[in-house]
Amino acid sequence: MNALKHLLKKEFKQILRDPAIMRLILVMPAIQLLILPFAADYEIKNIKIGIVDQDHSSYSKLLIHKFEYSDYFDLVQYNHDVRVGESWLDESEVDLYLNIPSRFEGDLVRDKEASIQLAVNAVNGTKGNLGALYAMN
Repeated sequence: MNALKHLLKKEFKQILRDPAIMRLILVMPAIQLLILPFAADYEIKNIKIGIVDQDHSSYSKLLIHKFEYSDYFDLVQYNHDVRVGESWLDESEVDLYLNIPSRFEGDLVRDKEASIQLAVNAVNGTKGNLGALYAMN
């Protein structure tokens, strides 16, 4: 314990003796606080999405259009068969799989709400979770 006390005294004397070290101690954290927030970007883009459209209606096409032209998603697969959509997830071809059922437009017009299925490939948990959150918006 005595050796540690001696070492700390020596280091503090050195820091106080050299003004350049004192400037570095004060300036470097301030520079890091100013620059590093701009360097870190926690948004995930280019999330691969596959869409199965069983409805083929104007509302389903509008929904697909929103995903297709989103900054976050890349529409990499499109089909009409549910089994094909499930295989996309199994083979990790997509990060998200959206299934639009055949009664989508009818339910939306009649009940003002409709159900869709969004399946997430959880191999990359962060990408899957953020992709699901982006899709909900």
